[in-house]
Amino acid sequence: MESPKTELEIFSPLLIFEYIRLMSVAAYISAEGKIDGAKFKISASDYERLMQEPLQTALIGIDTHYENDVLTAVPTAKCLERYEHKVMKEGVLQYRENYGKRYAKYISFIE
Repeated sequence: MESPKTELEIFSPLLIFEYIRLMSVAAYISAEGKIDGAKFKISASDYERLMQEPLQTALIGIDTHYENDVLTAVPTAKCLERYEHKVMKEGVLQYRENYGKRYAKYISFIE
């Protein structure tokens, strides 16, 4: 998996949903489940644009809550089961490393 050279220029809800999913899972794996949720900074207008997208399948198994420009995402136990295998775990951690800043124009992971 190559690291992209630039930030995403075009707002793509589907890519951002996948980003939320994978970054949330990576945060849980890195913290060994000892966090209350992965947090993302996203403006109210961009959040509303996301929620208008009818295809939100990437968020299945991710509980979300939005308040004061912060989106909290919590992977369910069922979602996390998928990433117990070594290959899946390594893939999601590599995604975090390569794509962590890719969507910063619209959403950013709060460390």
